[in-house]
Amino acid sequence: MNTNFLVDEAQAPLLAWQGECHKRGLSVVLTCIDRSLLVQVALFAQGRQSYKEICVLRKAAGLWPISEKEASRKVTWRLTSSHIPEFCNRGGKVYGVDFALERCVGGVNKIHWDVKVSVNGNDEPDYIEAGKLAEEFGFKSGRHFKDYCHIEWPRG
Repeated sequence: MNTNFLVDEAQAPLLAWQGECHKRGLSVVLTCIDRSLLVQVALFAQGRQSYKEICVLRKAAGLWPISEKEASRKVTWRLTSSHIPEFCNRGGKVYGVDFALERCVGGVNKIHWDVKVSVNGNDEPDYIEAGKLAEEFGFKSGRHFKDYCHIEWPRG
């Protein structure tokens, strides 16, 4: 994942956060830093518009096809986003970072979205733990508004 689109002041804290997550047994995969408005519109449509409309929007945005079941699930909460450079007014840089966590299944690391699981065995859900750690490095965590896989650098 190219972090060059993330605001400069968040670059070092992001790397430090990833390192601390790794030390604690949390395997972090960055899934999105910047995205176009067209992609945001397609993602925002999920869970809000018809399957046919979602498919048209996803195709126009260059996104892969998804099932009707996947299309029924909301994946973003607003049309404006800290991932869209035009909304951040920072010379093409953004504030938001989406991530996923991996766990080993049958000897293979696979992304999981279970916000209740603790892979590292400390009884704290991994997505909550990762969000709390991000806050220690200066990020805001989406854990406060149930967007567990999102952190963002404070706008400033």
